[in-house]
Amino acid sequence: MVEETKNIEGIALVCDHQGYVESVWRDDLGLEENNPVGKLFVNLIDGGTRKNALNFIHDTRTHKVAFDYELNLPIKGEVKSLSFLGVLLDEKILVLSALNKQEAMEFTNYLQQINNEQANSIRELIKNQYQNDAQPGRLSEEEGYFDEITRLNNEMANLQRQLSKKNAELEQVNQLKNRFMGIAAHDLRNPLNIILSYADFLQEEASDKLDEEQNEFLDNIVTSSNYMLKLIENLLDYSKIESGEMELEKEDIDIVQLARHTVELNRQIASRKQIDIHLRSEFDKKIVKADYYKMEQVFNNLLSNAIKFSYSDSNVEIQIDESNGYMLISFKDFGKGIESSNLDKLFVPFNQIDKKGTKGEKGSGLGLTIVKNIVEAHNGKIWAESEKGKGTVFKIEFPLS
Repeated sequence: MVEETKNIEGIALVCDHQGYVESVWRDDLGLEENNPVGKLFVNLIDGGTRKNALNFIHDTRTHKVAFDYELNLPIKGEVKSLSFLGVLLDEKILVLSALNKQEAMEFTNYLQQINNEQANSIRELIKNQYQNDAQPGRLSEEEGYFDEITRLNNEMANLQRQLSKKNAELEQVNQLKNRFMGIAAHDLRNPLNIILSYADFLQEEASDKLDEEQNEFLDNIVTSSNYMLKLIENLLDYSKIESGEMELEKEDIDIVQLARHTVELNRQIASRKQIDIHLRSEFDKKIVKADYYKMEQVFNNLLSNAIKFSYSDSNVEIQIDESNGYMLISFKDFGKGIESSNLDKLFVPFNQIDKKGTKGEKGSGLGLTIVKNIVEAHNGKIWAESEKGKGTVFKIEFPLS
């Protein structure tokens, strides 16, 4: 099927010489729900106008073109009256239909997607048919219209060439941007790791020798360094995704053990907000084929995100289930929730719906975008369900094999 166009809603079918549907070129109205391919075109038409449909196919084969046919077509449980135009091209019957006669004739956008030779063939056939019908006034009008179509089609071809050139230039700029972002993030990570290592050492070995204010300064250094390090890691991951360099190293992993490990990594952060983490699974062990470190990144991101947006003295729940060959894992918080209109924006890079957590925690705006790409790389999907004031649940689903 060719790419759909805008403005005019219609249907375009290709039938063989006998009138059996071979393919659907365009379907804006939902005809494909009736599985038309392989069926006789006449049998798709409602019984009340089926006789006219037979005449339509006959006229198309006989005169190579037929138009001004109003036929009733059942679509999505209702019968719609459409205007049909048929053209015989290379022993194939091209059937075009739209909501009214004017739109059936004015299939400009559709002609932009087929080659000039076909467009000229259709134009010539209709021109000849009008001449045979001795309607010179209509001929002049329609001939002028199809001349305009040809001109617009040529202009569209020129615009498409210019657009392709601009797209190539934009792609080059985008690659340079990703390369720069990756290099910058990589060069910042090493000195930040050193700062964080020294700060951790001071907290463990010298905190009892520092006064309260100095320990507070040290805590701020550690917190800020961890935030910046996570931001840089996200930038590196995102630049790899954007440049198509993310690779998976799949192996047999225990998804339940991974969930337990993630809970332990985040338990201390949760305890600072008096949040309890509950892990529920219908089995103690489940082996799946996945990239361990990428899936750990997914679990850690979704769990830390749930903690971030949960209120103090609340719970976070992780649920692991299996159904029909798929793993379903959910991360539920009991925070303030998200407006339904914002759910589709959650996975857009740098688009943070809530910029800060319930305790002022910050984020990079890239975590969920990275999670989505990793899940989809495992042939899975991720979505969110939320109710304002009652919390949010993120669900990921991916095949076991």
